[in-house]
Amino acid sequence: MSGLRPAIAAHRGGAREAVENSLAAFRYAAGLGVEQVEFDVHRTADGALVVLHDATLERTTTGRGPVGALRLDELRSLRLRDAPAETVPTLEEVLELLAPTPIGLRIEIKPGPGLARYAGIEAQLVEALRRFGLLERTVVTSFLLPVLVDAARAGAPSRLWLVAPLVQASLGTAEALARHAREAEVGELGLHIDHLDTAWVLALRTAGLEVGAWAAHEDEQIDKALALDLTVFTTDRPRAALARRAARLAGAPADR
Repeated sequence: MSGLRPAIAAHRGGAREAVENSLAAFRYAAGLGVEQVEFDVHRTADGALVVLHDATLERTTTGRGPVGALRLDELRSLRLRDAPAETVPTLEEVLELLAPTPIGLRIEIKPGPGLARYAGIEAQLVEALRRFGLLERTVVTSFLLPVLVDAARAGAPSRLWLVAPLVQASLGTAEALARHAREAEVGELGLHIDHLDTAWVLALRTAGLEVGAWAAHEDEQIDKALALDLTVFTTDRPRAALARRAARLAGAPADR
């Protein structure tokens, strides 16, 4: 894995350059040579972990209703809207694909509709990562701090708190964010790129936290993420981000 900083994480496998959270997207991201891949997990009615962003099926699949209302065999009968040859991948399929690569994983544990949590999903995810030898290469992420507390109890060594802009505005200061992170024993934060600047990054680093950004998709957002002292940023355009980072390191202007 490259030691370049900030690391680039292909968000949902690179959602603007491939079909999000599809096996094809993860193959694509692996072929690019990004440092990390980000994806999301939900749980089916019969307890299988599957890789899908939304709590419901309408936007990205031919199905309807909550992911958690269907058994795995029912879910597998659906197709991805933008990749009709594919269905919703299982977590195991994605782990099997990525295990032979050097890529780090960032896995967001999603809640169901109404932010209802899947009981015990944290331990289930950790157990799967152990089976594939990927636990040490994975950062477990969530917008919900109690999920990260339970992930720590289950044995996840690396955890990141995704901070929503409303939460950042409500807490108001880096010190307040750091206090909540320390109470949950979280060592890394991810903030929306549009709500990050040098002062926020410096303050959070001074508080002993690693700092990353999410939603760095447009050229200007990617350039901002590259200019800040970040650990990692997620982007829907990993190929573009890699090119802009390479141009920056070479001292050349990036194409727009």
